[in-house]
Amino acid sequence: MEFNFSLLHRTTLLICIASLFSFGGDPTATKLTRLVNQLHHLDKGPNVVASAQVQYPDDDPDYLANKEANTNWCAAPNLMDVVTAARVAGHKMMTCELIVEECDNANTRDNTPLAPIEINVVFHVIRGNGGGWGVNQATVDATVSSMNDYFQGTGIEFRLADTQFHTDNELSCIEETSLTEDLQTMKNRYATNPAEQLNIYVSCSIPAQANSYIAGSATIPQMVNYGWDDPLSNLGGLWLRDTVVGANSQTAAHEIGHCLGLWHTHVAVSDFEYPCNHECAEFASGVQGNTRGDLCADTPATPINFPNPSCESAAGSDCQNTPWGDTMPENMMGYASGCSGYIFTEQQARRMQCYARGMLSGWLHETDDETLDNDVTENYVAAEGALLHYTVTLPNDVSEFDVDITGSGDADLYVKRTPINWPADEGKHDLAEFKSPYIGGSAESVSFTNPAAGIWHVYIHGYDPANGTVTASWQISEDDPQWFTSALSENSPHPYGHDQVYQFNYAHAGAERVAVHFNELDTESGYDFVEVYDSGGNLVYRVSGDLIANGSGSAFSRTDGWCIVNGSSMTVRLVTDYSVNDYGYAVDGAAYYQ
Repeated sequence: MEFNFSLLHRTTLLICIASLFSFGGDPTATKLTRLVNQLHHLDKGPNVVASAQVQYPDDDPDYLANKEANTNWCAAPNLMDVVTAARVAGHKMMTCELIVEECDNANTRDNTPLAPIEINVVFHVIRGNGGGWGVNQATVDATVSSMNDYFQGTGIEFRLADTQFHTDNELSCIEETSLTEDLQTMKNRYATNPAEQLNIYVSCSIPAQANSYIAGSATIPQMVNYGWDDPLSNLGGLWLRDTVVGANSQTAAHEIGHCLGLWHTHVAVSDFEYPCNHECAEFASGVQGNTRGDLCADTPATPINFPNPSCESAAGSDCQNTPWGDTMPENMMGYASGCSGYIFTEQQARRMQCYARGMLSGWLHETDDETLDNDVTENYVAAEGALLHYTVTLPNDVSEFDVDITGSGDADLYVKRTPINWPADEGKHDLAEFKSPYIGGSAESVSFTNPAAGIWHVYIHGYDPANGTVTASWQISEDDPQWFTSALSENSPHPYGHDQVYQFNYAHAGAERVAVHFNELDTESGYDFVEVYDSGGNLVYRVSGDLIANGSGSAFSRTDGWCIVNGSSMTVRLVTDYSVNDYGYAVDGAAYYQ
């Protein structure tokens, strides 16, 4: 049968009415890194009084009177359309058609750092002659500040690169009945460098039905594989109704979540017309939460749960007659309307980071991170709350690596082999490849013995305003050490058991580094973990998933199956949970460096 793409409304739009959320209290403003003063256009837009703006439909008496009767909350393609398009396009990568890109894979997601990144955004305010229907610059600024508030803890911040005011009577107040066509026209007319920044459009809209209106529309990036629009093309970006922007704009944060690859938390429950046994169906039990529903095991399955002015978990049971339990109504990608605050989970944050660092990396603001050379002192100035980032590239055979900071005020030094997970990593650390003294003042130093070659990351956090110097130095061993390999056979049961711990040790006296080679490594992703500890008992690696086959794969920051640890010994431990088992591990070799 010929597939009719018109049934899919090929608009790239994920459109959600503003009834998603109601206001909570004013959140504390975060620090913004942007050049607003230099980039504002001379035409600032109309002087809209913030208190007169209807920020959400729940503030609108006409909408409140009819919201329970209005079930057309989202004009996005339903899951049936996604499944059909996936099969027609030949892109059914895994059992559930919502798994499209590598970032939808739990192992890839969980290995994505939450290091700080900035996304460039440009706002387009569409208005009529005389400034009608538009919002002003202050409202745009408040929206960006709100976005940054709601994304705290994800490592993602938004930088307002530009605000453009467009006088356009044709598009200043668009009809919802022709929303697809009008937004295509708007985007093609005004998109600015869409491959380099997230374009956000704001305009008035005329509802398609009384007492209800659409609040936002976002492009889901992975859907380009199924025939939807390219997120980096003119037709990417998102649109917001002019009544849902400003302070506390959960709608903006929600729609950006879609732009960065997230689904609704109810996507495979209420947006779903398939039987309970379909591969995407999500259950209250949480089983296979990383490969069903919204693909995040830390967001409980939930029905649409709206209206929900008390922010309560959903009542009733799923299709397996299991009570819903805690459905996390406060999740930013749900529809509950009465929560005092809204959150993204860690897995949602890592998925957004993965998309931002991958297919959407053109949107990232280049921060011009500085490089520290050997024994060269650099000056730094850190404002309160600022996080300065430097990189150090260590050569082979470094025997000692030291980083020191001095100065006035209170700055904290962090040195880590991988990018920092901020702010989760804030605090004291004394690990093999991550150290931070976390003491008062700005005189701090860390030291590493026999560090791995490659890029290391140095961060200075302004606990209070601080300024001073930072110096990195290292020494190369005068000896000529080399690797010595030998056979080693260590295996978990195949398959391994439930609620078990399997471990083995490898050591060589006097070695600078030791290593073991995995021929096979396959565990239940996100639940059963292989942990690697150094001689001091410090956790160096924690991995999960189908990672290594026939001696190669992506694990332990390598692709050749080897796991290398500094020091003369290492411990490998497999920790399993109560359900689902896989192959486990098979180790066939070992080595030491001396």
